[in-house]
Amino acid sequence: MKKALITGILGQDGSYLTELLFECGYDVHGIVRLPLSLHAKKIQNHLDAKGFRPTLHSCRLSDPEEITTLIQHLQPDECYHLAVTHFPSQARENAGWLQDIGVYSDNVQSGLHILGAFANVCADAHVVVAGSCLMFSSVEQTPQNEMTTFASHSLYGLSKISVAELGKYFYTECGLRVSTAILYNHESPRRQGDFVTKKITRNFKKIIDGEIDGFGLHNLYSIKDWGYAKDYANGMRLMGKQDMPQDLILATGQAHTVEDFIAVAAKCAGITDWRSRIQVQCSSPPMNMPVALIGDSSLAMRDLGWQHSLDFEELVALMMDSEMAGSLD
Repeated sequence: MKKALITGILGQDGSYLTELLFECGYDVHGIVRLPLSLHAKKIQNHLDAKGFRPTLHSCRLSDPEEITTLIQHLQPDECYHLAVTHFPSQARENAGWLQDIGVYSDNVQSGLHILGAFANVCADAHVVVAGSCLMFSSVEQTPQNEMTTFASHSLYGLSKISVAELGKYFYTECGLRVSTAILYNHESPRRQGDFVTKKITRNFKKIIDGEIDGFGLHNLYSIKDWGYAKDYANGMRLMGKQDMPQDLILATGQAHTVEDFIAVAAKCAGITDWRSRIQVQCSSPPMNMPVALIGDSSLAMRDLGWQHSLDFEELVALMMDSEMAGSLD
């Protein structure tokens, strides 16, 4: 029986990956931070109800000795490093510079400690690190592919670039197999409520239930490459099975605006007057729109046989229907 270790196991991606690995016969372990958040508890209860019960370990990713001791004890065949400090754009604007510094420090430290521990005590494992499309947020090329040079205007994106470079270092110097999965925006019913997609579906349900008359959004013009989180978890699982490490983009290659998401969700919810229900802070598109972060995942499709199970409209319908039913599936 193969053994897998997942950091961030009770998040959106970690929970789907847990299910997929259990279905493949793995012994699944996860690192959690105590006390669990309400969202993490909800996902844990959901996994338990479905019969997916990973072994959970309380371990501080900021402490290299704790991480090394745990990995030395477990000796996993594969590790999926998904734990991350991240805030939606609106939260970043409200909190400011010090929060961004903390994001960079936390993410680079945790990546360094995980990779260093595996290189020292479990060097035969394959480590898959979750990257982000924000690693390309300052590039001029669209769509982006694996040959696109990293460039980011955010400390979050820079933290992901730093960990990807650390992965290359540990592979070159220590032979540790490290792959970076460059994940474009991916959503699901398990998305936390402070992200725009979940905010839309949750507030539409509140409108239907008569709890609110409307809600506010920053703008409707942001362009995203939105996919289904379970598909991206499966892509990382396939990367972990490869003998040789390979950095790959996981994306749909399709561009949609926030307004597109709202329109599909409103149709699914039966809300015909959604424009009068939403107060938009920016009423017109900005003069200088950033380059669209759209990913070319043809290499992952070719080398992994990876594919999407849901298109954009199906994803939005799943999220809206699950919100109405109070479900995480």
